[in-house]
Amino acid sequence: MPSRRIRAGEFTSARRLVALPLRAAAAVRWDRGRALFGPDWHGGEPLHELYEELADAFNYLAEDARRHGERAWHGAARRSLGDLAGVVRRVVLARERRVAPG
Repeated sequence: MPSRRIRAGEFTSARRLVALPLRAAAAVRWDRGRALFGPDWHGGEPLHELYEELADAFNYLAEDARRHGERAWHGAARRSLGDLAGVVRRVVLARERRVAPG
């Protein structure tokens, strides 16, 4: 099944979001999601979802480097994402060990 692309403005324009500081952009995305989907969380486990998003971010960086050429900031961004992903992964795995049956 072909994936459906979200049209500009259908959720929130990425070009408008990038002009905002990250916390403000996050608030816009959250508010828009609540308006579209209601007040309840509809995703999976939040840190699992975050890890998936970080994996997507690695792919976005690779595509940007492919389109525009590898730059030093690509490596710095990948290292930062890797650091964050490592923290998320350790927390998820530690939680899973705590709740695993004896």
